[in-house]
Amino acid sequence: MLGLFGAMMHRPELALRVSELGAQLRFGGELSDDWREVLIVAVASELGCAYEYEVHLPLARKAGAPDELLEALGNGAELPADIDEGLSAALIYTRALCRRGVAHDAFAALHQRVGDVGVVVEVTLLVGYYTMLSQFLRTVAITTADDRDRDAVDPEAE
Repeated sequence: MLGLFGAMMHRPELALRVSELGAQLRFGGELSDDWREVLIVAVASELGCAYEYEVHLPLARKAGAPDELLEALGNGAELPADIDEGLSAALIYTRALCRRGVAHDAFAALHQRVGDVGVVVEVTLLVGYYTMLSQFLRTVAITTADDRDRDAVDPEAE
């Protein structure tokens, strides 16, 4: 079984549900492409998941994310002052979730900035989903995009 979802296929029903949730978040949600991809890059960077970082960085660029922002996320640096205030609040919230797990103050700040609790819920679910994937990828030693074609669960596959 190869790669992320191949590794999950040891429990096919779970792999299916995880895949469906990911598809809904990536293709059926209301976040713009640039927000979604930047937030995924932020999660991957915060959690040290090179695989998701390598996969989503070009998607974030393609969606129009500025290089200065992506560089700041990759380095854990302060966010550029000139980014959209809503996105800035979403990134502060994302970083807080990844670092502390609970971020009531950042949740409130994001909600105040965007004025739509649905956006905050979607951001929270996106961060949670990519946190789960990042933990799973690290656990099964899929550490970079180059590992996607190997059997990550079978210890005899090495």
